[in-house]
Amino acid sequence: MTRSATFGLVALFLVAVGMRSQLSGLPPLLPQVELEFGVSHSWSGFLLSLSFVTMGIGALAASTALRSVGSVRGITLMTVVIVLSGVARAAAPDARVVTAVGIPLGLATGLQTALLPVVTKERFRQFATSVYVIGISVGSGLALAGAAPIAAATGGWRSAVLTFAAVTGLLAVPWLFVRPHLDTAEPELQRVYRWRHPATALPIAIFSLQPALFFGLSTWLPSAYIEHGWTATSAGLLASGLLVSSLIGSAAIAPLTRTPESNVRWLIVSALAAVIASFGLVVLPDAAWAWAALAGASTGALLVLSLKLPLDLYKSAADVAALSGLMLAFGYWTGGTAPFVLGILRDATGTFNTSFTALGIVSLALVVISVRLTVRNRAT
Repeated sequence: MTRSATFGLVALFLVAVGMRSQLSGLPPLLPQVELEFGVSHSWSGFLLSLSFVTMGIGALAASTALRSVGSVRGITLMTVVIVLSGVARAAAPDARVVTAVGIPLGLATGLQTALLPVVTKERFRQFATSVYVIGISVGSGLALAGAAPIAAATGGWRSAVLTFAAVTGLLAVPWLFVRPHLDTAEPELQRVYRWRHPATALPIAIFSLQPALFFGLSTWLPSAYIEHGWTATSAGLLASGLLVSSLIGSAAIAPLTRTPESNVRWLIVSALAAVIASFGLVVLPDAAWAWAALAGASTGALLVLSLKLPLDLYKSAADVAALSGLMLAFGYWTGGTAPFVLGILRDATGTFNTSFTALGIVSLALVVISVRLTVRNRAT
């Protein structure tokens, strides 16, 4: 790998680390925001849901952004919007402004995420997908863990949000020196927008289902084991184990997927692992740590593998942008509703076993769809 390519990968990783700190670091700060403005938990829930909706809408603009400013400049501009959104939220005089700022923040984050596969297509080998996925995960985890301590050390939620904005800006500085890339491949966008074409429908279906697994498990796994008699601390550590194993799964899958054919095979294997983990939580709940590790590794691998699909299926950056935007939009929307639906199942049946069974069924659907995504369905 050339020095320029290595520098580009490092810059890509750093941008990914900083891009979601404003969103991931917000939940631990919400009690302070609620107290200051006198708003309810329902308002907080709406604020978080707004993030998923606007991120999905922002992802749909990937093709327009690619044609207008290019992938590299698009990521730079969206980083500026994210930083300015953090500054505006830190200075918000009331809850309405905090909510309004969530719209440009979510749009910018969604669009930036959709442009990351495009940059990978333009200038890196496909293992770069793991680089930015791990960067997003690391940044999100650090923001989530550090939000409350930063607020306590610096004077409250406003200073914590401002700190996140500053860190995001600093991490993006190397990206300013990455040169834009001109894509000369002929786009086939008419295929991307044929909903029944396997090269469009199947990747969208896969990415619509896989976020439900991680969001569903990370939301309800601690509550389920508190109901089993675990302490809140132990249940929280179990959820942390899910996140750590997800990072390991994302990193480990990269060298195993050198071809589109191997990518599909590992999609099937990872989905089968998610099936075993989901039903394992129901059948043998005492093996919680094993199931959490397996579920985390499988969901981490599924995220990387599903994000690679546009790179496997289409030659041009324009097509990658179009399909990535569609995938991410549906993924954000379905993933955002999964905790709500699983919570309804728990309330209706009195047990989280129903919720985990539902995730097992989702995993089985992923297996079936991945099997259908064969080499003969490739668009190129």
